Amino acid sequence: MRHRQLAEVDPIPRRLVALSVLYGQVGGADPHSRKTLKRMRGCAVLLTFFFFKEPAQTIHGLCCQIHQRFYAKPPIDAEKIECGSHFFQEMRAALRPDEYRIAAAAMLRLEIPFLFDDEYVLYTDVDVLFLKRLELPTVVHWGMVPEDRAGSHFTSGVSVMHVPELRKTAPGFDAFCRQTILAGRLPSLCWDQGLINAFYSGRITKLPDVWNWRPYWGPNPEAAILHFHGPKPLDSQARIDKEYPASLRPPFFYAAKQEWLDRRNRLLGY
Repeated sequence: MRHRQLAEVDPIPRRLVALSVLYGQVGGADPHSRKTLKRMRGCAVLLTFFFFKEPAQTIHGLCCQIHQRFYAKPPIDAEKIECGSHFFQEMRAALRPDEYRIAAAAMLRLEIPFLFDDEYVLYTDVDVLFLKRLELPTVVHWGMVPEDRAGSHFTSGVSVMHVPELRKTAPGFDAFCRQTILAGRLPSLCWDQGLINAFYSGRITKLPDVWNWRPYWGPNPEAAILHFHGPKPLDSQARIDKEYPASLRPPFFYAAKQEWLDRRNRLLGY
């Protein structure tokens, strides 16, 4: 039975874009140039995000699911882009192969402000449910919800980006990122999230918790985006039991997990 708090809504983006990691150098002299991007076919979706503009296409409250069927017969109008981090050389020099594979995907979030000319971008991980329509908040650089409700360290899994301002600060941020990566601090900082928190400290707009609500916080009729921060919808029960304490998988988690799977199945025609 669908939980009464998990009403389905249709976010209305200007367009939906899926980014896939390209392990290596992106062709072209300028890593931020639109001309360096290569259209992808049959690659896994790693990141999805929306642009706030005129209504065009609904996505049934679910980000693109990582699945080959999406590419064989896309159920929605989505643009698919393959690109790589312009920090790939530094990451390859400083990281172990297993660390590099994580970083190569996570660091794609930092490419988003250079891919398009929209003023604002809402980025979300794929493991979210959209529960309410949202009005875009005013942010100077980034808008995020803290990792801990009482803390000041922000999580990048749901982010509002003010593209013009992020481009203005890009030279200093890029230099900071390269220095930090080469110093071997990227894994301990938790990838792009730590870089953003360190460089933009005091310049991140705190969004209300409802923008990045967690299942282990319990039901909330005001929650707009439910983010599976912790156990994931596609995790097996054996893995959930082994890796996550009971406090991170209350009954509400299982209701939300089933709703996410139901929406995925409807979207992909299972």
